[in-house]
Amino acid sequence: MHDCDLDSRDCNEYAYEKCIGSGGRGICKCDENSIYVNGRCVLKADEPCTSPPADTWSLVPQECSPLSKCTKAGTCKCEGYLEPNKNGLCKVMHNGNCDLTGNLPCDDGRFLNCINSKCSCGSGALYEEAEDSCVLEANRQCDPLGAQKCTKYSSCELVREGNGAGNYFCICRTGLIENSKKECVIPYGDECGGNGDALCNEDAHQVCSGTTIKRCTCKNPDHSLYDPQTKSCYLLATAPCEPGEMPCVANAECWRGNCFCKDGLRHNSEGKCVLNHGMQCNEDNSLCDPTTFLACIPNNGSGSTCQCASKDAVFDGTTCRLKANSPCDPLPGKQQCVDLAQCDQLNETCQCKSSISGDSNLIANKVGECVRRYNSRCNIPGETEGDCDRDFGFQTCDQTNTCVCLEPENMAYNSTDGRCYGLKNKPCTENTLCEAGLACVGDTCSCDSRIGLVEDENGDCVRVPGSSCSDSDPFGKCSEKAYMSCVQNVCRCKDGYIQTGQGLDAKCVGNYNSPCSTNANCNFNGSLVCNTNDKCDCAGLGDQEYDRQTQHCWTMLYGRCHISRNFIGEDEVPLDCNEELNLACKRVSENDGGNYGVCRCADKYSEIYGICTGGSASFTGVALIVLLMSVFVVMRPI
Repeated sequence: MHDCDLDSRDCNEYAYEKCIGSGGRGICKCDENSIYVNGRCVLKADEPCTSPPADTWSLVPQECSPLSKCTKAGTCKCEGYLEPNKNGLCKVMHNGNCDLTGNLPCDDGRFLNCINSKCSCGSGALYEEAEDSCVLEANRQCDPLGAQKCTKYSSCELVREGNGAGNYFCICRTGLIENSKKECVIPYGDECGGNGDALCNEDAHQVCSGTTIKRCTCKNPDHSLYDPQTKSCYLLATAPCEPGEMPCVANAECWRGNCFCKDGLRHNSEGKCVLNHGMQCNEDNSLCDPTTFLACIPNNGSGSTCQCASKDAVFDGTTCRLKANSPCDPLPGKQQCVDLAQCDQLNETCQCKSSISGDSNLIANKVGECVRRYNSRCNIPGETEGDCDRDFGFQTCDQTNTCVCLEPENMAYNSTDGRCYGLKNKPCTENTLCEAGLACVGDTCSCDSRIGLVEDENGDCVRVPGSSCSDSDPFGKCSEKAYMSCVQNVCRCKDGYIQTGQGLDAKCVGNYNSPCSTNANCNFNGSLVCNTNDKCDCAGLGDQEYDRQTQHCWTMLYGRCHISRNFIGEDEVPLDCNEELNLACKRVSENDGGNYGVCRCADKYSEIYGICTGGSASFTGVALIVLLMSVFVVMRPI
């Protein structure tokens, strides 16, 4: 373009330029029906096309713009399904087929790009029908002086950073949010419907509804819910559904016209798909039912299961209720207390309370249940409320309408924990709790061998030697009667006593001259018994001597002995010959039967002066011993 004189022909008429201006001066340019293309003025699409005017030097008719032709009707028309853009050029509009050769160009005036053979908005932009153009998405960087606009209800604003510098971004109008399509919409629950207002988030299945005050709500509000995390609406489980419409809640799918929970899940009171109490769960994505106060709790090394979220709650088959005496919130809609308990508004704890006036015998047991007090009246309509503590306390309401132990003749009540326990040596079952230190063994409450307790000869439950002990545990103490003491947390035999047997058969028995009360207190294997002076003594009396090194009473020469230990009675003390003195138990005669014999010199040994010897060398030694003994006797003062 250049200056021209309106009265002269200064413009390039071959290019169909015209001098356009006023006051005698103008500029050479295309008229309003034409547009420059490759240095020539060509007719815009939909403009009339005729032969050159007579007053021009051009002999060629003015061309139509590229990809358009002059029709017989004398109008420039776009070829095929091309359409004129605002500049009069033939372009492919939004969502039309395109190519990169130039034959099917997208309208760059609408900021369209040929993507996968379709004219579409590029990354960071979206197509708006009202603008008939690609606009920048919400929160996208923008140019305040640029041609491309921000999406509706947003503006290009400077966003400064901490250092004072900043960039321009498409920012939604105050009170609006961006949806998944990066449009600016009214948030869920806010007022809507005013003139010039933005729309509700239709992409999240929300509509503007209401009578006096309209707000953005879910479509089909009676069968849907709003998820604040995704900011979208979902159909409830069991709600009617259609493919491609509003989706079902998480872990549900539309099947045969209704939303159904996937296998293993059920719908709760809120219409969500959840896991029941006791079912396996994943801590990272817990589906345990929050309406019944469940949470995904790890087990001891074996995965996780849905359990009551609070340790102070118990599952009653339907929901988790807070135990008696545990903290609670008295506000409506909060977690409820167990049956027969109410949340006290003053101390905010679950308190057992009978609805019957004057009934003060409703108490909390150790597991947080409200039960009748032991020995109180029970099962009387209009007078008592609640049951005796059967499950925890092993109690029942008897024929006299009194809470007693399930088996009064075999059980006793313990006021410390409010339970009835099986008595020692009384019948029991696998469901019976025996008294402390006892266990149900063979249908009888007996000493609990699992913790190292056995019954001694006095009928007491005592710990065996070698088992652990603790002064703080009433059944962790070593029995003084069993001749034990606790040494470094292990029951050990006292001085003068030794351990015989292993495991539960272990016990402490006395050595020679140790105190005793029965033969069982002495070392039977060492041929010791309890004498009349309540001391452990050799069973053979004058026939035996005690050897401190071997801790054993040995039968001497010609003393009574047992031929074999295999035939000794259970309560019979073994009588052994001293093999160190070359003695052996032999029968009195070949025809003698039974298990008793006499200690004599073993085979290959001979008696010399009451000593068993086996040769001449030994004979010399024996003779020397006899000689010394004689000298000792002679020299002993009289």
